[in-house]
Amino acid sequence: MRALHTAATASGGASPLLTARAQFAAAGGTLREMLGSTQGEVVLTAGAGTVPMNSSYPIERLTGNLLAVLVPGRKPQDYTQLKCAAARFTLANGVATSTDGIALRFKEIDILGGGAVNLETGQ
Repeated sequence: MRALHTAATASGGASPLLTARAQFAAAGGTLREMLGSTQGEVVLTAGAGTVPMNSSYPIERLTGNLLAVLVPGRKPQDYTQLKCAAARFTLANGVATSTDGIALRFKEIDILGGGAVNLETGQ
């Protein structure tokens, strides 16, 4: 596992350490073609830390946006305490799918879910 991101937040706490393990294959002459043919697996994990709701980092921003929808009254400048997180995606024909493979545990709430994204189109 390799550390992808850790930094101090504006609130003075440390943001979560994000790690990823990926094994995949792809073919194509362009990045879009390669993404459209991807096969394999990606596993993401994060440890405890403070996640800002309006972070410039994509994973933290996604987490903050999700919390804004699920926890009424939370403002973009609010912070939340992440205890841990994990996600597993299967990659097949350029589609990343997680069936009940996304879990986030916060001080206030646990979030479990799944979904899919077409890596070639971003939808």
